[in-house]
Amino acid sequence: MNVLITYGWCRTAYSVAMSLAKAGHRVSVCSSSPVSMTRFSRFAHSFDRTPDPFGDETAYVSRLAEIVERRQIGLIMPVHEDALAIQRHRGLIPAGVKIAAPCREALELALDKGRLLGAAEKLGVPVPKTFAPPTIEAAESLLRECSYPVVIKPRHGNSGKGVTIACNDEEARNAYRELAAMLQSGSGEPPIVQSHVAGVLAGSAFLADSGRVVACFTEKYTRCKRAGFGTSVLREPYLDEGVREATELLVKGLGWHGVGHLDFIVAADGTPFLIEMNPRFWGALQMSTLNGYNFPLALLEQTVWGEVKSDCFTPRPDSVPCLWIAGELIACVEELRCMHWSAPVRSVFRILSSELLGRYDDFRWDDPVPFLAELCYYGAGYVRSGGDTNPVSPGMLR
Repeated sequence: MNVLITYGWCRTAYSVAMSLAKAGHRVSVCSSSPVSMTRFSRFAHSFDRTPDPFGDETAYVSRLAEIVERRQIGLIMPVHEDALAIQRHRGLIPAGVKIAAPCREALELALDKGRLLGAAEKLGVPVPKTFAPPTIEAAESLLRECSYPVVIKPRHGNSGKGVTIACNDEEARNAYRELAAMLQSGSGEPPIVQSHVAGVLAGSAFLADSGRVVACFTEKYTRCKRAGFGTSVLREPYLDEGVREATELLVKGLGWHGVGHLDFIVAADGTPFLIEMNPRFWGALQMSTLNGYNFPLALLEQTVWGEVKSDCFTPRPDSVPCLWIAGELIACVEELRCMHWSAPVRSVFRILSSELLGRYDDFRWDDPVPFLAELCYYGAGYVRSGGDTNPVSPGMLR
């Protein structure tokens, strides 16, 4: 069928396009950036520009509606948090066009870190101690009594944007004031304060059918863009029954329908603490696909036919890790800023080793141009932001 994939600049969209095109579907791509890696892929049939979904939501969804009619699209598959804008303005999309995303209410809950962790705790899923001070004064009072380190983060955001791990009271108060000022300028809610949990960074990717987990793939983050947190650069399959059980408990309690991804920190005693939820596809989607879990095709079939008809979940007997090359380069820049001068040598070694031992998220020898476009996209963002390796667009943090 004709499928429209949003957010075409990111590696997630590229992986979705690859999966669906290989299954025989015609893939159209849209994005707010003309330098979108999926646009230049041999797996994409067409490309269209859109407004920024974090800016004017109505303009964004209206543009999608125009694309849908012109391209004769039967299914829209959002790959990022623009799914919420689409569901909020569902009436603008032509009748009969299906949306491969959870309902508005489910998205609003999952995208609010404070609400989600509160709901998870009531369901019996372990979560770090989390506080939502209503004012800066209340936050400063709380921070004077905290045990350190603590994590300061926005209620709405992704990729570690706006997140600070503070090791003392002064760091925490400064980080909180700075983030609160940023959020207030965008009419956002006050930041939340969270106890810091040490342990293994892990995740669970899943497809659910009205609260029942159809398939679950668990993974470990062995390297991130920033030390200890943020978007992962290198992941590998990771079997952890605690993570799987916590996933099933949360999915059942929320009555979740569709794909999703949970971030955990597995403490030394084996307790999986839920950190946040991505109610959408995730960055390292390609790794789960390479390991036998074709979530994009399964979601398409579930959305269109109400069930997964193809053999989408056939785990490989061997484990395939995956490296995000552009992310590795970003991590290298962060390390050089900390005067780790051997970082480039180690990065080159990881990239070459991943070619021999695993795979890449964002590069294929038979489809190389998207990777070059990805480097241009991140390079342009780095320059425009004045050297920020994780730039924030207006409206992204709330």
